[in-house]
Amino acid sequence: GFAADPLREYSLSCFNIVECFAEEKDVRNLKYGVSGDVPYAMCDFVSRVMRRLGGVNPFQCSTYIIEKGASFCPEVLEVGSDAFISGYWQTEKYFHSIRETLLHDFSFKELPDDVSNRLLDKIRSVNSVSVHVRRGDFVSDPKSRGLHHCCDEKYYERAFQAIVEQVEDPHFFVFSDEPDWVRANLVAPGEMTVVDLNHGARSHEDMRLMSQCRNNLIANSSFSWWGAWLNECDGKVVVAPSRWYNSDEIDTTDLAPAGWVKV
Repeated sequence: GFAADPLREYSLSCFNIVECFAEEKDVRNLKYGVSGDVPYAMCDFVSRVMRRLGGVNPFQCSTYIIEKGASFCPEVLEVGSDAFISGYWQTEKYFHSIRETLLHDFSFKELPDDVSNRLLDKIRSVNSVSVHVRRGDFVSDPKSRGLHHCCDEKYYERAFQAIVEQVEDPHFFVFSDEPDWVRANLVAPGEMTVVDLNHGARSHEDMRLMSQCRNNLIANSSFSWWGAWLNECDGKVVVAPSRWYNSDEIDTTDLAPAGWVKV
């Protein structure tokens, strides 16, 4: 299980995964070691209060595992029983050995619509590079803005340069939650198409389109990270930001797979 994100809704039903949702009593037992009639809300409240006070948490449970940073934690792979696991776990060191299985699981249930299909034809006919510009809550939400570094124009200038050094005649397909900002602020060293097709419940189509580009230029975003990781093109060039968070204390060494270019 994953901790709920107040800014996002569950959106994995678009993939060919086997969905099995835990009931509240199961989560309560794994997180707090409490069964019976003790309300989940009470367990959660007491746990949060004790964490803030620095006291002993009476509901501390070995089957409740919280990610402590962005680096690889091999101990997680040793968890043998059912557990509640909360975090991003965004390094392929956890799952590189089952890449083929995940490529199947994270394939899309539905075929693309006619509009996306026409764009796919164009993406496959050129030396395509997906470009992801993540702004949204990284700019507007104080909590997200405090944690995540928002990639600016200087990052994209350096990333574009890294692409043109390795990719001949690139065509950049830009995906963003703020396409107007892209049009006003980004100048690509080659032909650029701003993709403004999919919103809301159709947002996953952008990940499909990113994964079909021959090369990828990502933001510090799980969305474009997975778009690039699902790209099966041989010899793909992936450019990623070297700075993911505002704090230098968070170790991001393991975030980008070997072979990705960090700028």
